[in-house]
Amino acid sequence: AEGYKGVKSHLLTNLVKNGGNEVIGDNVNADDPAIIMFTSGTTGKPKGAVLSHNNLVTNASICGYRLNLNKPNTVACIPVPLFHIFGLVYGSISMTTNGMTAVLPGYRYKVDSVLEAINKTKCSHIMMVPAMTVDISNFVEKNGIKLPTLKTVVTGSAPTPVEVAKKFLKNVNTTEDFLIRYGSTETGGCMTMPIPGETSDHTIRNVGKPLDHTEIKIVNPKSHSTTKLNEEGELWARGRNVMLGYWNDEEKTKETITAGGWFRSGDMAKMDESGCGENIYPKEIEELLHQHSSVYEAFVCGVPDERMGEELCAWIKLKEGHNLKEEDVKNFCKEKISYFKVPRYVVFVDEFPRTPTGKAQKFLMTEQSIKMLGLKDRK
Repeated sequence: AEGYKGVKSHLLTNLVKNGGNEVIGDNVNADDPAIIMFTSGTTGKPKGAVLSHNNLVTNASICGYRLNLNKPNTVACIPVPLFHIFGLVYGSISMTTNGMTAVLPGYRYKVDSVLEAINKTKCSHIMMVPAMTVDISNFVEKNGIKLPTLKTVVTGSAPTPVEVAKKFLKNVNTTEDFLIRYGSTETGGCMTMPIPGETSDHTIRNVGKPLDHTEIKIVNPKSHSTTKLNEEGELWARGRNVMLGYWNDEEKTKETITAGGWFRSGDMAKMDESGCGENIYPKEIEELLHQHSSVYEAFVCGVPDERMGEELCAWIKLKEGHNLKEEDVKNFCKEKISYFKVPRYVVFVDEFPRTPTGKAQKFLMTEQSIKMLGLKDRK
């Protein structure tokens, strides 16, 4: 089948059957398409991001250098799937570009298997999504497990509430660096990341500084002019990590990548005086909900409202043996945030809809909330 700029897709069985002994190394260019990696689908239908050899190797090398993966005796635990950008770049490709040892704790993610692998192989690093951070922190606290060799935690692919980070640092108190990266499939998995050795209350509240090969600017969504420090806007990125385009979708590619090579993330962010960025999700509300002693995990999504256009709905998973009512949650929020940020609706759930990598699928939460609450969809 024809694909991105004439690139064809083939069945693996046919390639093996018809393969020869021809040396192809001289025919491969660094900017040739290497993979088609589909986006996670947290906000809608997944899109095929076409990434070049240059995109992948650059990000693996530069991210690895920032994380000190090239240092002797570096052993990284990779519980995230290798078929998504986080695991691919930080796992398999980083092994070759940085010379680290990668430990794959199991075919499927299980918190006890991850902890066993960390201690058995003396892992110094771990790459994971926030849901895994919550699991490990609670499992360690409940079972009194120590992880003496684990020094660096890298999390991303979804917002990490400050309370989650603080609890992890308390329960796994040998951790020296808790690094929240920001990136996307379209940019090889990373655009910004804190610098190791700088972990503080400040760094766990932001997504760090741009990677060495990446330009970042925050722009006004309407005028596209660069915003001032601490002023919210849309995050744009440019560099060798930006994808070639979307598979079979030239229109979406032009919408997402400007003529000047800037990738329009669609995410709202702001940059502070230190050059660090903060991603503006419904993060403030989610972080507040995580401060409640009965909340195990929480997310906030938007739902349609005839008067306001959209209202907030909080999805909450309670800790075992705890009980809360909707009004309890609203009263808790009213005491700490502006009235217009208090969720209009609260639903209590046992699990959240997630992608294979553990990222919460907000669009599915919205769809399910509409049905559960009997709301009228604007579509």
